[in-house]
Amino acid sequence: MADAPATLRGMIEARGIGILNARAVGPVRVAFAVDLTREERARLPERRSCDILDISLPLIWGRNNDHLGPAVLQYLKAGEVPGS
Repeated sequence: MADAPATLRGMIEARGIGILNARAVGPVRVAFAVDLTREERARLPERRSCDILDISLPLIWGRNNDHLGPAVLQYLKAGEVPGS
């Protein structure tokens, strides 16, 4: 589970724009991790995972991916197609 510290609750930093208001939803399950230092070159990459605090999470490489934001939003809304 993850949650924002009280001093940041209800805010999000939008790079190049500033601090924006955001609806706080409280503790939530972490769905996956994004590594912004590694670039995905495969169109349909093999599944990856990483361990954070002894929890295995799906891992997405996100460097230089212009569609990362919309793709992450869709992933969170509907998940992956099994076996894809």
